[in-house]
Amino acid sequence: MKFVLTFFILLSCGDNQFASLTEPDPAVNASKHLEDQKPDSAIEVLLDALGGGFKAIFNSVTVNSNLTEVEVSLRDELNRIKPSKPEAPNWVSILASAQAQKAGIDILLIVLELAKGESEESSASTTGSTTTGSEFEKLFPVLPAGTTENSFNLGFAITLLASIGSETLTKADNFKQGIFLTSRTALFIKSVDKDGDGVVSPLEVLDINDSSAEDIVDTLTQAIATIDAAGIGSGSRSETSANQIEEIKKQIEESEGETLGDKLRNFIIAK
Repeated sequence: MKFVLTFFILLSCGDNQFASLTEPDPAVNASKHLEDQKPDSAIEVLLDALGGGFKAIFNSVTVNSNLTEVEVSLRDELNRIKPSKPEAPNWVSILASAQAQKAGIDILLIVLELAKGESEESSASTTGSTTTGSEFEKLFPVLPAGTTENSFNLGFAITLLASIGSETLTKADNFKQGIFLTSRTALFIKSVDKDGDGVVSPLEVLDINDSSAEDIVDTLTQAIATIDAAGIGSGSRSETSANQIEEIKKQIEESEGETLGDKLRNFIIAK
């Protein structure tokens, strides 16, 4: 009897109700593509769902684009389409994940490495040892090559998430953004390792200037803030990651040197 009643309710609402039952869910389809390591397919599904305006802005972005301006344009378009597409912020969040996957970023591996770092740091505290520049180098194996293309794709992923707006970001979005920001910092330092031996030498570290050092510390500060905003709870991966990133930032600021650039360079080569 309940089935019959439901059938007539759907029938009375017109054909669109049946269409909604059979129409593919962009979020589900895109997530399946990401599971299959097909970020471009996921991006195509999500851009089609977001519509021509958003797609045009997305496709116009190049490695030379001003991502701050791109963020504003994307946010304006997202706000325009949200009334008719309330799922749009979630689609953009998944789009950011797809863009990060194009850069070779695996959030789970990075989170696990950060958690391992805090565990080792806790054990080392009994011997009086401290975090060193090798903390960045520990992330090298789980990061992609430090190429311009990978750096761009990761930066674009960060821009996409930011375009959603802090008031709309979910706890999961904040956590993801924090990991993206941390990854961008580590990826930049990995790019300095020109010989690819997994260790930044005293000569290689000279490629990091004072301006880059300030950007790195600012990015770490943003990463800590966004992960804290996730508020997933005590003892969670969120808290563990934030603690580890905060410790790295603290050790940079406490390293020897007159300028922030000197401090960062000394931190990185400290072993």
